[in-house]
Amino acid sequence: MCYTASKDLQDFTFIVVSLSQQNEQQNIISIPLLTELEYTLRFTDWTLKYGKIYIGPEYIKRLRNFKSTLDFIIQSNNNPNSTITLGLNEFSDWSDEEKKSLLGAMISPNRTSIGIPFIDDEIPSPPVSKSGTSRSLLSTNYIDWRTHSAVTSVKNQASCGSCYAFSAIAVIESALFKRGTGSFDFSEQDAIDCTYGRYGGGGFNFGCSGGDPATTIQHILVNGQASEVDYPYTSGNTRIHGPCKNVQRNRLNLNLLRVQRGSEDTLANALATGPIAVTLNAENNEFYNYAGGIYNNAACSTSINHAVLLVGYGQANGVEYWIIKNSWGTSWGENGFMRIAKGYNRCGIVSAEIDCTFGKYGGGFNFGCGGGDPATTIQHILVNGQASEVYYPYTSGTSRLHGSCRSVKRNNLGNLRLIRVQRGSEDTLANAFVNGPIVVTLNGENQEFYNYAGGIYNNAASSTRINHAVLLVYISVAITQG
Repeated sequence: MCYTASKDLQDFTFIVVSLSQQNEQQNIISIPLLTELEYTLRFTDWTLKYGKIYIGPEYIKRLRNFKSTLDFIIQSNNNPNSTITLGLNEFSDWSDEEKKSLLGAMISPNRTSIGIPFIDDEIPSPPVSKSGTSRSLLSTNYIDWRTHSAVTSVKNQASCGSCYAFSAIAVIESALFKRGTGSFDFSEQDAIDCTYGRYGGGGFNFGCSGGDPATTIQHILVNGQASEVDYPYTSGNTRIHGPCKNVQRNRLNLNLLRVQRGSEDTLANALATGPIAVTLNAENNEFYNYAGGIYNNAACSTSINHAVLLVGYGQANGVEYWIIKNSWGTSWGENGFMRIAKGYNRCGIVSAEIDCTFGKYGGGFNFGCGGGDPATTIQHILVNGQASEVYYPYTSGTSRLHGSCRSVKRNNLGNLRLIRVQRGSEDTLANAFVNGPIVVTLNGENQEFYNYAGGIYNNAASSTRINHAVLLVYISVAITQG
């Protein structure tokens, strides 16, 4: 997982934080559970099913990985206390390191993302009972948006840590279908390519190396989204992102509803609005090889590294569970879906929150009075609306602290969108100025700048390292005669 902070437009700092990781392989006994012939026959059947062809050293390596996976599956399925069934899938000959490529949700431990695009400007009220009184959705023990055809087909991210893009696209496709707009198949590749190196200081989404589903959703809501036909998915094979393409994009009349972290009851109530993009931990062999049942491993870490779509919840034999849609194809899980125990925050499924912009965007890029990024702040405002000074007066100038994000009336800014100006050319900046004032960043850290009172500032010794944001409102052009 990575967190980014921009030092200037050409110089980014990347901080890598190592999270604790489970190593389920240590639980696999060293004595073979099958004969070499049985392993070979099973592997041959598996390669035929999934169209795999290996020769030489690659065959030996893949068979070794397959045997290790199969041993783990057999041992787990023979455990009478297990609540799940494990099975082979298309990743069964991958090494532990290769399986980690399926994980790509890069979320700050202090701020992870839950979001539902929805249509109206107000959070929907709880359902009303026949007597006319509001009731909690918790009085119902079953919601499954698949039965309402509001969940699009299971996709496969393959060998790319792009779960953040698949989760973001899935929740938007579901929201549009629920609105009655129809069924859409949007492009994950568009989201991967066009958010690469952007949001949170110019470097939070990293293509196949992971990203943030919440800021990916924000990008889509502001910029629109291409269809899969116009912008097909390629990173599953290439394992890299590509340049952002200029294609037709659909403008989406959706807003983003945030769900407070920490409460599964709150999450269950919010699910009445529609499927939800959630993040959790998927880094263990039970998760990788899940084939059915209710996953209830108390040892599953709550450190976030994977993004999925929450589509429902239910109950079986007295055990409550969530239903998630994964992006690992239909050979995984229950045709691409998973049931995970509800009520225990299993794998960190409710370890998520967003409040205003403090600690948001890029794993924690805006820091109140400690600084922030004007571009991602604008994106936040365009997506969430903005309160007036009367309703939300400025206090940080005297307190020198940020406060808690308040629930106040916010103005929907309609059809405004963010236009980016290519860096490096003052001619380009001057041409863009015809559209109106422009937010720019510069260096304001020197005594001449601090004490400036008039005239044309032209200090060649002034640093170009960015640390201040201002508004460009006027350009003076000198005309000379030859």
